[in-house]
Amino acid sequence: MRLAVRRGGRLLRPAGFARRVSSAAEPQGERGFFSVLRRGPRSRAELWGLCLGCSVFPLSVALLNWYDRQKEEAPPPELAPDFHSTQSVAMAPKQQLGGPFRLRDSRTGAYVTDQELFQNHWTLLYFGFSKCAEVCPSTLQFITELMRACDAKLTDSTAAEVAKLQAVFLSIDSFRDTPEVLEKYIAKYDPRLRALCGTAGEVRQAANAWRVYYSSVEETDEEREAREAKGIPEVYLDDTYQFDHSCAIYLVGPDGKMKDFFFKEMGLEDAVSRLEVHFADIYGFKDTR
Repeated sequence: MRLAVRRGGRLLRPAGFARRVSSAAEPQGERGFFSVLRRGPRSRAELWGLCLGCSVFPLSVALLNWYDRQKEEAPPPELAPDFHSTQSVAMAPKQQLGGPFRLRDSRTGAYVTDQELFQNHWTLLYFGFSKCAEVCPSTLQFITELMRACDAKLTDSTAAEVAKLQAVFLSIDSFRDTPEVLEKYIAKYDPRLRALCGTAGEVRQAANAWRVYYSSVEETDEEREAREAKGIPEVYLDDTYQFDHSCAIYLVGPDGKMKDFFFKEMGLEDAVSRLEVHFADIYGFKDTR
């Protein structure tokens, strides 16, 4: 096929031949944007592409400069009043459960303090009331079985500590639980179990010290005044009312400080194992709590 014809002294070429030859002659490494930049745009599309490509770099530089200026001019974040300086923050020590109280012993009817009660004894302390329908009886039975299981697993290293083991049932029912009622109630459990009772204020002081929750049937002054203002007579409490209360068993060491706590749901075997750890003082709990 003839690509060119000479006519009248002029060399005629087919349409598009010059463009194809020119494109084929371009170096392989200079195609695209740089090729158009070197030889100049030959169409409107190449012109727009060249303008767009030339504007990307300065726009990127301008955007980065603007972002840096915004970071420098931005005010520092405001801190809370208590955290302007980490050096001014004081860490409060962990608050120890327990505290002073003075309650009546069911055996003697005399008042006993927490120091007299806990001194030189390992104590399983439990808060409840004698009219409890289910939780308190089952928990006291668990405490009895736990103490007897410790007796059965006596060793030379733990015998002296197990001999110091006792249990205390602290009643939250200041209305019905008298020393006589409590002494009769605990008679069916281990003889090392003691019971304590007191007035509403004395019981509340002990419960607050050990972070024990219980719902009281007492009226506050505001509730009493509101009831009297409405002419409503005092509510009569029969012998069937119940308390809602927490049911943790606290282990108190001979130094009067809490060492551990249990729940009857954890099982007898696990509870005995944890008591053995404290009796042997494997982790030095006597000095750390």
